[in-house]
Amino acid sequence: MPFAGINMSIDCAKTGAEHKPTPLMPIEITKHLLQNSWMDCLRPGSRPDWWALANAVVAVAIHYKTAEGSESQIAGIASAYFDNAMAVLPRMMQMQTPPLFGPALQAMEAYANVTSRAPVTRMLSATLHGQGIL
Repeated sequence: MPFAGINMSIDCAKTGAEHKPTPLMPIEITKHLLQNSWMDCLRPGSRPDWWALANAVVAVAIHYKTAEGSESQIAGIASAYFDNAMAVLPRMMQMQTPPLFGPALQAMEAYANVTSRAPVTRMLSATLHGQGIL
């Protein structure tokens, strides 16, 4: 997807009638993550922190930007992005505190929390507290 398309999609979602701001980070950072995800040639295992953050942010954004009444059709897409983020968690935990470790866990926790995944939320919260991030 070209950059202009990404920017336009995010701007439309940001200023839409159901305006629900993403609680995680400024929109400019989210745009940067999404733009880089289309150009990135790195495999998920080489930058698991980046991969987890990008996928978790997309999952949260989809959740917050879903129109009421269409949740059942869209939920699978958001869940798949979250599953992508969770898939690299073991690898991320083995690394020596990667740069995006904290933000990635926070984004993952935010999605797990808003989708009522209590055991996952507790595990991510405990990890954040154990690492001294929260």
